[in-house]
Amino acid sequence: MKPRHALGCFLASALVVVACSGGNEAAPETTTPEATTTLVAPREEDSRLRLGVLLPSTDTLLGGPLLEAVASAVAEINVAGGVLGQPVTTVVTDEADGATAIGDLIDADVDAVIGPASSLVALGGLGEFVQAGVMTCSPTATALALDEFPDAGLFFRTIPSDSMQADVIADEAEATGRPTAAIAHVDDAYGRGFANAVDDEMATRSVEVVETVAFVTGDDDLSDEARVLAQSGAEILVVLGTGEDSALFLAALDQQGPPANIRVIVNGDIRTPDAQPLIESLTSGFRSRIVGVAPQAVPEPGAEPSPLDGAYAVNAYDCVNLVALSSVLAGSTIGLDMIGQVQQATANGSGCATFEECKTSFDDDLNFNYVGPTGILEINAEGEPVRASFVRFTYDETGRDEAQPPFRYPA
Repeated sequence: MKPRHALGCFLASALVVVACSGGNEAAPETTTPEATTTLVAPREEDSRLRLGVLLPSTDTLLGGPLLEAVASAVAEINVAGGVLGQPVTTVVTDEADGATAIGDLIDADVDAVIGPASSLVALGGLGEFVQAGVMTCSPTATALALDEFPDAGLFFRTIPSDSMQADVIADEAEATGRPTAAIAHVDDAYGRGFANAVDDEMATRSVEVVETVAFVTGDDDLSDEARVLAQSGAEILVVLGTGEDSALFLAALDQQGPPANIRVIVNGDIRTPDAQPLIESLTSGFRSRIVGVAPQAVPEPGAEPSPLDGAYAVNAYDCVNLVALSSVLAGSTIGLDMIGQVQQATANGSGCATFEECKTSFDDDLNFNYVGPTGILEINAEGEPVRASFVRFTYDETGRDEAQPPFRYPA
């Protein structure tokens, strides 16, 4: 068993720029859901699809593109005749308001929610939506804890879980040909689950994890944690975190002067504007040893409809279209009816990239397969994408992110 270090105490962080992990609600201290069953309140059908939007609306860097994508999808749906003959309406809240925003959406009697962006907000609030019978789709929450959350089947997402990302990271580590690795992760439910998954995947390959260290979000002195990793003797250093926090850890690691033969692997959540100045400040030799892997956050080249600007906007667009299409297939706006049709909407039919195209196939009694701007999307019965596009990225001599062409996983 490898040693495990947790230096410092856990602090609930303010909402961070990156969607996949940050949140302003206190995070669960474990990654295992406390409940195994959830009672779902009955809902009445009125054939009017009301969408709640729970995204970081005051965060223009992340929330702006997500909100624009939601609005674009809703507008296209309504131009195409709406859902069940009625226009789709929205109620927009800010996930930074936490429980208040969740309560507002439930009080507004929404049928489905797009969001939240944050895994920690999802873990803290999903149970409330489930009890209210509200279907939920997150475009960006990747935490493994959501894989087994007792959601009565009412939750799905259009971004791959960290369980798939852990596979990709372990593949990247194995491809280096180096036999040992050490892992640093942000000390919250998201980071702990992610690190455990990477550790498990490394064990199935020819890479031994010899050290794991946790670091606290918001801590500007990570020298002790970085020293543990740098002195571990591992030839691969994996850093799992978000934005500025991951970049701060890399800066601390750089200052330790790790051996020249090491490779550093980071997850995609580091690709945020607040991290960029720190990446640029790294020594060029250390920076050249960093490689990252991330879910593809922009449309596939040549995909229809036209590209949506902003990271993960395409995932939000997919959420809206899949909720609407599942309602069409179910002939209902009740969450438990709709969720059973999400898998059907992404498999076994003719490919279509917009709500209107898919609805036309449906009206013609043809099966359809919604692929959306991400190029391919297949959701399983548990609400998880089973295939996804990823990109590898490195940094040039100035510290600018350079992404390689996307690849499909599994291939």
